[in-house]
Amino acid sequence: MTMICVKGVHFENRGAELMLLAILKHYNASGQSVKVCMNPSAYAPYPKRARLGLYQFFSLSKGTLDLNFLTYFIPKKLRSFLSNHFGIVLEADVDLFLEASGFNLGDQWPLKNAAILARLTKRLKKKGKKIVYMPQAMGPFTRPEERTLIKSILNDAALFYCRDDVTMAYAKEIVGSSTLHQCPDFTVSEDYDSETKENRVVVIPNSNMTSSRNVHAGLWQENYISTLVEMSEAFSRQGVRVVLLNHEGKSDRVILDSIAKELGERGIEIQIEDALGANQIKQLLSQSKFAVSSRFHGCVSALSTGTICFGTSWSHKYEELYKLYDSEDLLLKPEADKELIQQSVDRVISDSDALQKRLAERKRDHLEKVKDMWREIDSLKLGA
Repeated sequence: MTMICVKGVHFENRGAELMLLAILKHYNASGQSVKVCMNPSAYAPYPKRARLGLYQFFSLSKGTLDLNFLTYFIPKKLRSFLSNHFGIVLEADVDLFLEASGFNLGDQWPLKNAAILARLTKRLKKKGKKIVYMPQAMGPFTRPEERTLIKSILNDAALFYCRDDVTMAYAKEIVGSSTLHQCPDFTVSEDYDSETKENRVVVIPNSNMTSSRNVHAGLWQENYISTLVEMSEAFSRQGVRVVLLNHEGKSDRVILDSIAKELGERGIEIQIEDALGANQIKQLLSQSKFAVSSRFHGCVSALSTGTICFGTSWSHKYEELYKLYDSEDLLLKPEADKELIQQSVDRVISDSDALQKRLAERKRDHLEKVKDMWREIDSLKLGA
């Protein structure tokens, strides 16, 4: 029985939840004899983990302090007792780690992120275990210390998947190309293709758009909320129903409430969705004609199910996703005014059939790349 630990996922961010569910779906369908565990946290409480049949990974680490090396000195009989009776899994019992953070390395993130992962990756390689970095967006790397840590991660990982061309270029600057693989986001699936779509637009805000992590934050600070308001109103003028959706937690809800308040003052009727799970959100998006999303996985879920989705970007991962779907023209610019926004909305409504056909064609290529990734992962030889 193979024990797999999924890292970097939780239930607060629906994108992180989608990645967890995609991993579980693969192994449930593969027929492989596996058990899966994950870290408990405030965002991954026991009831939600238990419903998915997940074991509890018990980590002897806090921040940069990591004592998980001690688990290799615990007798195997005791470790088996903890696993079989309490569902508790220690690092020494894991055969394969899947690192699914998606985006947490580079200048926009604390240096400690890379330090923690470099130490873990090196130890696992030494112990004969495997760690696979699921499709990641990362970089740039201008800090010398981080470049050294990233080099260690890339060299010690069993497989490292760059999510896009920009990430691949950043990685090649550090290690060349021999250890690198490339695959787009892996939450795409064939399960949500809907032949009928309702005449609505799903609007998804993201607090990162106005945070210091956004490389274009200065341009968006003043007009981010107004842009989403104008987009919503432009669709409403065309008879499209507006749904505001919270894709992650309290910070996004603050922005959503601001948008809702202004639309209410303009007399525009809206619907608010604040408690949908990841699969429910994907279902909603797949059955909608249009979306406006600032959350990456909101964009993925929409584009990959043939829903025409305007996006806003706070990192290169958005530009690369829209390039994959040949839809760079759907990325909004921070300087877009009311007239330009209305023209853009009018265009996609009139060209919707052709745009949906283009998305379906690009999805086929996306799916094949994800299938190739899973074949490579499943071919790894596990065990010391």
